[in-house]
Amino acid sequence: MKGEREALARGLSDSALLGLGSALGAALGFVSLRLLLTGLSEEEYGRYCLFLVVGGVGTVLLHWPAHAMLRLGAEDVEARGRLGRAYGSILALVVGSGLFAGAVAFAVRDAIASLVGAPVWHLALAFASLSALATLSYAVLQPAGKVGLRTLFPALARAVYAGLLALVVYGSGSLNLERAVWLCTASVVPAVVLPLVVVGGALDRPAFDRRFAARAFAFGWPLLLRNLGISGVLYVDVLLVQVFLGPAAAGRYDVAYRVAEQVVVFGMVLEYLVGPVLAVAAARGDEGPLQRFYRFLAPPLAWGWSLCAALLVVLAEPILSLLGAKSAAASAEVLRLLALTVSLRGAMSMEVAVFDAHLISRWPTAVFFAGFALNLVLDLALLSAGWGLTGPALATVLGFALQAICRALYLRRRLRVPALAPYASIVPVLLVFVVVWAGGALWGLTAWILLAASFPRLGRRLGLFPPEGRALLEQVRMPARLRRAVAALYAGDA
Repeated sequence: MKGEREALARGLSDSALLGLGSALGAALGFVSLRLLLTGLSEEEYGRYCLFLVVGGVGTVLLHWPAHAMLRLGAEDVEARGRLGRAYGSILALVVGSGLFAGAVAFAVRDAIASLVGAPVWHLALAFASLSALATLSYAVLQPAGKVGLRTLFPALARAVYAGLLALVVYGSGSLNLERAVWLCTASVVPAVVLPLVVVGGALDRPAFDRRFAARAFAFGWPLLLRNLGISGVLYVDVLLVQVFLGPAAAGRYDVAYRVAEQVVVFGMVLEYLVGPVLAVAAARGDEGPLQRFYRFLAPPLAWGWSLCAALLVVLAEPILSLLGAKSAAASAEVLRLLALTVSLRGAMSMEVAVFDAHLISRWPTAVFFAGFALNLVLDLALLSAGWGLTGPALATVLGFALQAICRALYLRRRLRVPALAPYASIVPVLLVFVVVWAGGALWGLTAWILLAASFPRLGRRLGLFPPEGRALLEQVRMPARLRRAVAALYAGDA
């Protein structure tokens, strides 16, 4: 019990650092987006988005073994106090994937250059390779006991990128597509190196271990397929908008999608915070932490997350106007729909930690492909029917909804946890969306204020703050003011 209390106390400190890193990352992402929209035309920005699509798909093809680092790294630390075997084995798989993907990219370089609209296929490959190595470097932080830094290093990479963009935009004032992608690629380098430096002695000399590599491969290859499904969900909209409506429309859609993705960055805190605790418990065969996670932590976190997503519905057009979007009203319609997806992805982020901790990958892979297939079919149908930019946005919402339902049902059956409960938190976003659609942003803001004010009482009625949770939190070290604020949520419990 003492160890669990210490883990909870350490988790509070880590959560503060994770929240800070996510906030910085999201803010810097908005800064970069503002600079890009300022320096590039709508068509150039649309082409830049396509470069990110190519680089993103390439990253997926390379970084799939890194997902095994959480569990295998925890085992390596438990056995030897070092991470060299786990890191070296997974690094070998990443490098091998890179060599294969590089050969494929070289063979289709003309098609890639044609898609992006500039001779930068080599940069797309470099960006993907560096991003995959950075993902592996980030993954080392969690089993090394540096989970609190997990979001700070991605924020650092974004800071480098924003700084380089600012030098060009406000210096020479001649930002163009090729310069933007060069700067984007260069900014990833610090993210590859610095996490490994910070881990220090916990990472001894990398060593290849055939058993570790085999387990990483067995766990990772379904994730490669799953992540391709994720990429399909994330990128298929922009590609099809480009085909049906042109690059300028693709840029308008991507602006809204990018704002939603910056918000989702905060949801990664939920995954990174609970991941190490759940992985160690799974390695020891202890089901208690997982049950307590779904009983006391997941539902209130999901509801709090969805309240924030509901505010995104209200502020969609002001946010996009502030960022300098050249067609803010059109992009705002997309962002309001995508706020529903943002709500779902809070609970989905927490599920990623559960899947990774238990080395479950095949069923999530099948689910992601189902979501991708639904998204693709609806994209084609709605764009062909003349729905414009809102068609792909609605398709994305329904694709993620299908994934959420199937994943939760699987976890309920496989691990015997109430995995559907966190997804009930989409209700506030739906309510605010309907109010904004029917009465406008001002009525939507009023509805959001009423929901936020009633959240403590509503949460107690819904069982989000049970007495057992209060007793558990009283054992966690935290500042007095924060303790009083948390205790107030349980004020109505006996």
